[in-house]
Amino acid sequence: MVLFVLAAINTISVLGVFYIYPDFLGSASRLTFSLHWLSCIWLWTNTLLNYAQSVLRDPGFVAVRRLGNIGPGALEGYRFCRACGKGKPPGSHHCRICRQCVYDMDHHCPFIGNCVGRGNRRSFVVFLFWSTVSVSYVLAVTVTYCLDHMDDITQNVNDILAKLPPLSERTLPFYITRLVEHSYAGVHLHAASVLLLLCCTVFSMTGSLLAKQIRLLRSGETTISRLQDRKRESGTSASAKTSSCDKVFGIGPWWTWVLPQLYPHRAVTKTV
Repeated sequence: MVLFVLAAINTISVLGVFYIYPDFLGSASRLTFSLHWLSCIWLWTNTLLNYAQSVLRDPGFVAVRRLGNIGPGALEGYRFCRACGKGKPPGSHHCRICRQCVYDMDHHCPFIGNCVGRGNRRSFVVFLFWSTVSVSYVLAVTVTYCLDHMDDITQNVNDILAKLPPLSERTLPFYITRLVEHSYAGVHLHAASVLLLLCCTVFSMTGSLLAKQIRLLRSGETTISRLQDRKRESGTSASAKTSSCDKVFGIGPWWTWVLPQLYPHRAVTKTV
């Protein structure tokens, strides 16, 4: 799945940035062309960087150590994990796939091949944000260009159809081949079709996951905690919402939440 996601990200980049859009912007001013390339590089870099961090970072695996000198109340809130055979701290959950307990575990995501927890939830959410913005940008540019050149595209299609033999079951493959391989007013239909289909699929997936994560952050929950506590009272205080976002994104202005983070949050080092 990780290879599939990487292939999807780079396919969108190659088809959009290097194959289609230079034709789209061939008559644009140097400033517009430069801004487009800078935007594409920024979106691709942020998407790929945060995805890599989601995959490679420790999600917050609970380090299991021998019990030392423990003071009164040191293990308050701890529960026994049958799978690990040891105690697990408050807020941690056991992942059956990773076979470890994870601090603030949200879920195990097959698309990153890793758990989403305290150590990489920020990267995961920011990856969803930038991937959604990226495919939205690609869709907007592609659809806008096609609409602006619809008359030329229609004329090109009519010219091609006029030169083809009558449509039948035998000539249908020939029709499809000619229509797909032809370039319509700078639009390479075979590349644009794959690009639009891929973008729509990615947008529906990342957009829905991003919306879900935003709702969870606003309520101060994780996917697991919501499933375990369906009877939680509706609404959360403003302080709880703020602390939840600060816990995931760190302390700072809201606009810094979507910027790349070079270093993960400091790991929790409780002894259990």
